[in-house]
Amino acid sequence: MGIKTIIVSALATVLAVIPLSAQTPTTTWPYIYGEFTDGVVYLAKKGQKEGKFNICLDGCVLHFIDKDLVKSHSSAEVLSVQIGKDIYQNVGGKLLKVIDKSDKCLIVQENEIDFATLNSAESAYGSSSTTLGNMSLSSAEGIGGSNTSASLNHMELKHNRDAGKELPLIVRNYIFVKGRKIFCTKKDVMDIAPDKNLMKQFLKENPVKWKEAHSVLAVGDFLYGQF
Repeated sequence: MGIKTIIVSALATVLAVIPLSAQTPTTTWPYIYGEFTDGVVYLAKKGQKEGKFNICLDGCVLHFIDKDLVKSHSSAEVLSVQIGKDIYQNVGGKLLKVIDKSDKCLIVQENEIDFATLNSAESAYGSSSTTLGNMSLSSAEGIGGSNTSASLNHMELKHNRDAGKELPLIVRNYIFVKGRKIFCTKKDVMDIAPDKNLMKQFLKENPVKWKEAHSVLAVGDFLYGQF
């Protein structure tokens, strides 16, 4: 399964369970969590690092606080991260939440901004699609990185987080096994299965509830032995 997945197991014992505040993400606060929260990140070349982290929904990238500024880690350098009790795994350059796991595979969840809905001419405020598109981009573009303008100040971002439009999200679950990311549907599993007859027989003998992570986990374990 490789070092990237193995690290997930180690992360679970690093931190005590810390409750995370619920927050509806907006165009001015495009984050999963309402607060930047204590966590531990595992970096490809620099080992582990503690800090206050959040997941930016624009690209599912890791943001952190550095001297009251919001900065970002490039997706290439992050292997995985624990924020509070939640664990995120780098899957194809995006940090996806681990919602179930075995010693062979992970079930991960991606929360993606639904830009089509956000930019719809029928969206709130009566704004045009162009205006809403600019709103969404300006809120997430440039947060982090080397830009040190006032717009990156953590307290200013936090103060304005309720001023933006609510971000509509698309939620998808995937099987992550031996470096492969497979959408949790029977069709996608059958398409990728090396031996389709064996896969078909397995699914016949083991009915799967595709919307339930633990049920799909058995499919990932079976695929592990096929790749």
